[in-house]
Amino acid sequence: MTVRSFIRNFKNYVTHYCSNASIHGLKFLAEKDRSILERLWWLVFLTFAIFLCASSVLTTHAKWLNSPVIVSFATSETPIYQIPFPAITICPLNKIESEQLSINATGAETMKYASLICPKAMRYVYEYAETVDEGALDFLLNISSDFEKDVWHCNMKQEYCNYDDYPNFVPTLSTDGVCFSFNSLDRSDLFTSETDLDYYDRLGIPHQPNSSWSTRYGYHLSAPLITYPRRAIATGASGGLNLILHSLKAKFDDLCGGVLDGYKIVIHHPSESPQYDQRYFLLPQNELVSVAVKPKMLRTSPEIQKYAAKDRKCFLDYERQLRFFKVYDQQNCLSECLTNYSYAKCDCVGFYMPHSRGTPICGPGSAECLRTAKNEFFIADSELQLENYKKEVSLRMDSMSGVPRERKQFRKVAKPKCNCLPSCHSLSYDVETSQIKWNWHNDFKYSGETINSTTSGISRLRVYFKDWQFMSSERNELYGESEFWANCGGLFGLFFGFSLMSVIEIVYYATLRLCCNIRKFGFGGWSGAETKEAKFSK
Repeated sequence: MTVRSFIRNFKNYVTHYCSNASIHGLKFLAEKDRSILERLWWLVFLTFAIFLCASSVLTTHAKWLNSPVIVSFATSETPIYQIPFPAITICPLNKIESEQLSINATGAETMKYASLICPKAMRYVYEYAETVDEGALDFLLNISSDFEKDVWHCNMKQEYCNYDDYPNFVPTLSTDGVCFSFNSLDRSDLFTSETDLDYYDRLGIPHQPNSSWSTRYGYHLSAPLITYPRRAIATGASGGLNLILHSLKAKFDDLCGGVLDGYKIVIHHPSESPQYDQRYFLLPQNELVSVAVKPKMLRTSPEIQKYAAKDRKCFLDYERQLRFFKVYDQQNCLSECLTNYSYAKCDCVGFYMPHSRGTPICGPGSAECLRTAKNEFFIADSELQLENYKKEVSLRMDSMSGVPRERKQFRKVAKPKCNCLPSCHSLSYDVETSQIKWNWHNDFKYSGETINSTTSGISRLRVYFKDWQFMSSERNELYGESEFWANCGGLFGLFFGFSLMSVIEIVYYATLRLCCNIRKFGFGGWSGAETKEAKFSK
């Protein structure tokens, strides 16, 4: 077979395919006796259609790669009894009782410990120690108020919130000193064995009940309605927590108090380490504060668990193990990362930070270093998030355009690089607060108790769910593989009628039909056209 014969057969074969193919427009290119202008017309529009289709497919592919996850509302509402009642952490603004701290009768060691939570005590500290020993933690817990005695009334679901052998309010260390948590998970469920919690045992602080709830799976199926952490079964004040807190104004030392009297209140979920200095509201003395709680729950569908964490932008509970916390949570991760950064910068950690045994605790001489480390930490973390966002937007623009270009090099961000993505299964609580002056004298007038309003301050707190159900959210696939190929098939069909059958046609003409033609007409006429050469070869 000569080259001339091959070219003639190839031309006839391609013409036959174009005349019979299901792809739109090809038959006009192969039709005989058509002018060059007509062929050029269809060639231009076919090329334009292929370009538009390819651009649309590239955009869809970039969207599939860069944004595989969409957050949407769940298909049904969630009743409030399926989630725990929020943990409530209360921090007294007056931190130390006067009888526990007397400037005239207190030694240098005591004032050194007190200066950790009382900036005014720094003037009585003559040696600014860089670190303090473990005795500082025992001291802070011992000199704090006996909070259980300050709680005159604790009512949960119209019943006294008592657990046999378990405290209602568990002391916890914070930047403000000692706070007290209600409905928070036990320390054995919150922290790992590497975390130094020996001061709880030294002071004989009992454990809370074992938890029957997790952020990912919720309550155990075998858990009764009355379980721990507590859960609400009704809305409104009658189904929530009611507290009456009493304090004697003369009971506290002005050295560790400020111009405000009352309490800081933090609402958080039971397995979270609360941020006392970032998210709180005040409960003033002689006032009633009502808190309506609206839960926010975000779940992750099983379909997107196959994606990498950086693509779905969250961590599953087994993907990221923290050193000090058993439960992964973005807030817990940031707390641990701040601890690590503070230790790297100051060679010690704050007394309120989770730490391992033997880790130096920062003293009054390291207070400025801790403040600087904290500011640097949040600045560096914000810059890192901004850096990642800019890179993501730049990559998305490049992918959508389909044209590679030189990317701008952003400034390197110094550590810490915490990589604290949100948890894939998260629970938080939005709150609406209202407060009013409380004339508690009228309530206690006939109780038989004599209360001096000039020396006593009484506050009332009500926390309750706002609605019986709430609408949760869920991470789902924006584009699965089937959706991606369906979109691509729709684009191919829209622009030039290309489908799976078109692929089969191409394969058929390139293989089976070609072989059958060679067998039937020989190598001289493999195109199937009736030529003289083909007849001669027969």
